[in-house]
Amino acid sequence: MRICSILSFSLSITCPLCKIHCEDTLHAFFKCPRVMEIWENLGLADLINELDVPIRSGSEVLEALLMSTDAPCSLFADVGRKEMIVTACWYTWWERHQAVRGEAIAKPARSSHAIAALATNYFRARRQNAGIRRHGWVRPKDDFVKLNVDAAFNADAETGSCYGIENVADAPTAEAIALRDGLLLAGQVGCNRLEINSDCMEVVQTMLDGGKSIGPAAVIYEECSFLVRGFGFVSLNHCPRESNLVAHTLARQAVDSQRVVWLEDPPNFISSLLVNDVSVFINQ
Repeated sequence: MRICSILSFSLSITCPLCKIHCEDTLHAFFKCPRVMEIWENLGLADLINELDVPIRSGSEVLEALLMSTDAPCSLFADVGRKEMIVTACWYTWWERHQAVRGEAIAKPARSSHAIAALATNYFRARRQNAGIRRHGWVRPKDDFVKLNVDAAFNADAETGSCYGIENVADAPTAEAIALRDGLLLAGQVGCNRLEINSDCMEVVQTMLDGGKSIGPAAVIYEECSFLVRGFGFVSLNHCPRESNLVAHTLARQAVDSQRVVWLEDPPNFISSLLVNDVSVFINQ
């Protein structure tokens, strides 16, 4: 007895990511709008656009990139440009397969940081002075959101906090304002269970004591205590500066600026710090 099985495949030449353009290697690796956004986030878009001419295929563009003079990435100085390019091509192809199978894929900003983290770990692991990172940012527990807060204070101008506020009495007051603003933001985006880290021991200890203070920030601490009661669970811990570098950098950048909130794409000046927070290896 002979059993015959007939399989019917539905083949599509449309890109499974953008679902607009026809897909070939040039589109899949370099021309898809989603992939182009990833290259932009990695700081490599200008280099690719210089090589991208209509008569070239995707394999020719990739070959030209890998044969060009190597140099560190502009946004990620710890990583070689070629290593980043190869990692990005592999990762975007892997995400393409996820899309074909109907699986959800990350947004371009998150994919960019995943690519940078993979390339950074690989590049650092090859060095003789590579070591395992023992201290630094720690991911939160499942179902929790990590809130890192910090402030910058200008003693001469009496301004501070996570964005420019005048008439701030001292650095601990600025740190308390940063905590209040972080709690407000966490509430606005719908967080319920928080792990809060601050590198200011005075703020942490005051909040652990119930927010009781007789200093210039007494009203701020009272407001923070009220906001904390609006969450399902909140833990507050002191952390070293190396565990809080992203918040520290944002605070220093924003001391003279207006209030700015990034909900999706982080600014480029903290991209390398975000990648470093999730990297396994460090350069000793």
